Amino acid sequence: MEPTGALDFLSRVVSFHPRDYCRLQPEDKPAAFTIPGVDSLAVIEMIQRELLVSLRDGETFSMFYRRSLVHFARALVTPPGRFRLERLFHTTIGCAYSAGRAAQLLDGAVRVALPWWQYRAVGDSLTRATHAALDGLVARWDDPVWRKFYPPNGPGCRCKVVALLTSQARELAGEDLDTPALERLPRSLSVRFAHTVLPFVTGERPFLRR
Repeated sequence: MEPTGALDFLSRVVSFHPRDYCRLQPEDKPAAFTIPGVDSLAVIEMIQRELLVSLRDGETFSMFYRRSLVHFARALVTPPGRFRLERLFHTTIGCAYSAGRAAQLLDGAVRVALPWWQYRAVGDSLTRATHAALDGLVARWDDPVWRKFYPPNGPGCRCKVVALLTSQARELAGEDLDTPALERLPRSLSVRFAHTVLPFVTGERPFLRR
């Protein structure tokens, strides 16, 4: 089965030359695609199309990488290193899947049945301290906290959101649920993640046009 929501999101992402990407507002960047150091917009657009193919067909990075090298060679453009392309692959695909997941959770019937969301970090040695600080946070789907902290939060983020019944949310958070989530965050958590896909899924922020 194709990841419809993820494909819909990635197909609406706009490719930019790195120079133009840098001029975008931080909040717009989740709906923009670029490849740092690549001076050809045509190649960047081609690589984005290959990412769509990989997402649609459930391909591994190695399959995407082999095809990408062909495009760079034909355009006489030096490709980024394998590590950088792999990070780009996982970040882009991860954002698309996260957007698709948000669309599922915001579906009318699902939203009514499971109106609470919980932030979950992986919790291993690779987990950033700021992400670990958010682990376990419970808030309603429409709480402003998700407009700032809906994952992924930066490259390589493996955090996710799970939906909860009201009874489950009460069991996990108790009376804390009556306090806005932003007020329940640790005081040490001063970072604000502007790069979130959620406003594009809800329609609060329009997709970009070049």
